[in-house]
Amino acid sequence: MPILRFVLIVLPIHNGGLVRQAGLPCPELLSSRTLSQATLDSRVEKFVVADAASVRPKRTDAGSVGYGGETVWQEPQIKLTTQAAFDSVKQSLRLKETKLIADGLEIDLAGRLDELAATPVVDVTGEVAYDWERLTQRLGDSLRQNVQLTGQERRKFSLRGRLSAPDVATRSTDVESQTALGAGLPTPPRATQLSSISRTSSPSNSSLTALTGEAGLGWQTANLYGLSAGAGDLSCQLNEGIGTLVLRDLPVNEGTVRLNSQLRLDRTPALIVLQSDRVIDKVRLSPELCGGWLRFVAPIMANATRVEGRFSVVLAKGALPVSDPSTGDVSGQFAIHAAQLSSGPFANQVVAVVDRIRALTKSRSLKPADFLSLAEQSTPPSSGGRERVWVTLPEQQVPFHMINGRVHHERLTLVTKEATLMTRGSVGLDELLDLIVDVPVRDEWVAQNKQLASLRGKSLSIPVRGSLTQPQLDLRAFESFAREAFTAPVENLLENELQKGLNRFLPGKKK
Repeated sequence: MPILRFVLIVLPIHNGGLVRQAGLPCPELLSSRTLSQATLDSRVEKFVVADAASVRPKRTDAGSVGYGGETVWQEPQIKLTTQAAFDSVKQSLRLKETKLIADGLEIDLAGRLDELAATPVVDVTGEVAYDWERLTQRLGDSLRQNVQLTGQERRKFSLRGRLSAPDVATRSTDVESQTALGAGLPTPPRATQLSSISRTSSPSNSSLTALTGEAGLGWQTANLYGLSAGAGDLSCQLNEGIGTLVLRDLPVNEGTVRLNSQLRLDRTPALIVLQSDRVIDKVRLSPELCGGWLRFVAPIMANATRVEGRFSVVLAKGALPVSDPSTGDVSGQFAIHAAQLSSGPFANQVVAVVDRIRALTKSRSLKPADFLSLAEQSTPPSSGGRERVWVTLPEQQVPFHMINGRVHHERLTLVTKEATLMTRGSVGLDELLDLIVDVPVRDEWVAQNKQLASLRGKSLSIPVRGSLTQPQLDLRAFESFAREAFTAPVENLLENELQKGLNRFLPGKKK
């Protein structure tokens, strides 16, 4: 599941102009000694929102400065019309019949801004109408593949409160700043990084901390990163910079999803604070989920083509910066309600290694070289082109923790035909692996091959690096496995013979 940082970019048009007015070269203006009234009719063209992580300053062919990056949203044209009245004595601005129109989106609002010469007070109400099918067509390519919504909806909104003056002290940005300055370009916007949740305790310097209001979003159907949902409604109640986000028992994949969290505009950076709750309840697994965000929590499920079973997610805590959720801190339990899946690239390699171990233990002429030859392989044994095998995940609770751009998990158990395994470690949001696969030695393996008696009750731990699509199992772990299997019996034999020799000199012992 890609997680994005957003920054607004308006691409230049008509020799560098950002906004072109339609109709008259100047707005219609009526003015008296204290009251000015104006009718504005403007439009913005080539409006673009890009992923801040990919934004870099660049010069255009015409020599002007712009920014380039991965597109998240693009709008060919946005129209804005308004009738406004400004009272110079009261220092207030009244907005009448203000309308913003884009393809599939229309916002109507009215209200006023008072005390403009001091700390402005805002009081606006309005209504937003939208057509999800038309709006989602203008998402960036990567986002559009994972976000589909339908429905024509209309919701009211309001916003009121005092706009406090924020501290606009600037902060330098290390590598990007130096690169931009060296090229004579302005530095691109940059999302605030969250190094630890303790930083959220500091008050925000945002101008939004005193605002109160309400808004909502609705849809008829939704498919978000493999979760297929019916009609739903997300509401937000904002009180002095603290918003309550509520999504009530949304039917998803034959289960339910709910959300009860806070939007903290009174903190820097602005946060979505997740409450302790069962947010996903007995949702049916699907290949889309296994190829989406679940692959970070349970990498053994990555890219499974067939899957059966259900899962739940119980959050313990969480805080996600609005500007960059990937730097957040979220922890909880991933509950598997008994599942079966056809193995993906990672699971296939693990199953092939276990099968090879099992085949070796059946050999009556087992030698250290057999294990060492497996350790010397640069890649795990191939599955030989056979059909993907089924892997079982029994009922279990798997702790997980997303922090510093990596998702950690502990003790995820899976069962193959030959063994019960466990995985632990982390997967980066860049899909890079830092995992361990633990293969416990089964008693029946030892029973069939007495040479392995010293390994009874022990496990083979195999490090895994690489990526989710190209996992790399480090089979050098078999070197220590072979040493322990074949040197321990010799050591035990020598120890037994030494003990027999000592017994001859001990009183009461048989000579």
